[in-house]
Amino acid sequence: MMSTSTATPSESVLEVRGLTTVFESPKSTVVAVNDVSFTVRKGETLAIVGESGSGKSVLAFSIMGLVAAPGRVTAGEILMSGRDLTKLDEEQFRAMRGRDLAIIFQEPSTSLNPLMTVGEQVREVIAEHQPHVLRAEAMKSVIERFRLVGIPAPEQRVHEYPHQLSGGMRQRVMIAMALACGPSLLLADEPTTALDVTVQAQVLNLIDDLKARLGMAVVLITHDLGVVADYADRVLVMYAGRIVEEFAAGQLADGASHPYTLALLNCRPDLAHGLTGVPLQEISGTVPPLDRLPKGCAFADRCERAQDVCRGSQPPMVDLGPGHRAACYFALSKAAEVLA
Repeated sequence: MMSTSTATPSESVLEVRGLTTVFESPKSTVVAVNDVSFTVRKGETLAIVGESGSGKSVLAFSIMGLVAAPGRVTAGEILMSGRDLTKLDEEQFRAMRGRDLAIIFQEPSTSLNPLMTVGEQVREVIAEHQPHVLRAEAMKSVIERFRLVGIPAPEQRVHEYPHQLSGGMRQRVMIAMALACGPSLLLADEPTTALDVTVQAQVLNLIDDLKARLGMAVVLITHDLGVVADYADRVLVMYAGRIVEEFAAGQLADGASHPYTLALLNCRPDLAHGLTGVPLQEISGTVPPLDRLPKGCAFADRCERAQDVCRGSQPPMVDLGPGHRAACYFALSKAAEVLA
């Protein structure tokens, strides 16, 4: 179902301004997140879309303070609750991580400790941020969280180990863990990657329902534009570490303007007219190496509309309408075609 946000700009939960994250080695510098800015508001779902290697996950890890060496944030601000997260040390970040913002990773099997019961792992999160809560009370809270995320027989499941649960149930445990202390922002990094289609829908519906019930904001990282259409309020499209377009999710079908966004849309199967005999389109070429990005638009070598100006300089981000912007020299002409 489509989410509908009623938040106003004054209710922003997260503001990212000019964020740049790099990975340095003696031989090269990879700019994985390049001058990224956006806002997430209370009660909305912001989807971040792009191919593998576009910088989506590094962006999420940057927000969470989880970028491992040799990676580091080199510029910009990440503002939450009046604090710039880029200025926090690890102890200060640990105090916020889980309590104010939380993340669900792609693969729950690698995120859960196989030697501990799932209930004890969620209880540890509560103990970290609420040390005054007695163990028995914390476990009651874990059971309630399991019940909230739709885990059947939660009184029994809290005593089970990760290998005793299905992939869908493990992901629900991860969601319960992320929500254990009631964060205001949830980052979901490809949360349905390892799940079958039916379970994917269940998990996404669960996140959407919990967002509405708990009043939190969600950043949903995905490569699936079908997910965007069904669950997001706004969309950021990333390519080679940069944001190339932002728009309301309702504009996905006929309002997108950047050639990369349009190419992603054209890659989707046309289910309305069947699949028999209809070859899937693909985007020719590959994402350029992030340590050797071209002078101009990084998408130029894969873009049918590219001209000399595209290869000569980085296109500026331009406003195309309320809540709609794109970094493309020809986005304005595309927008005019849509409006005509």
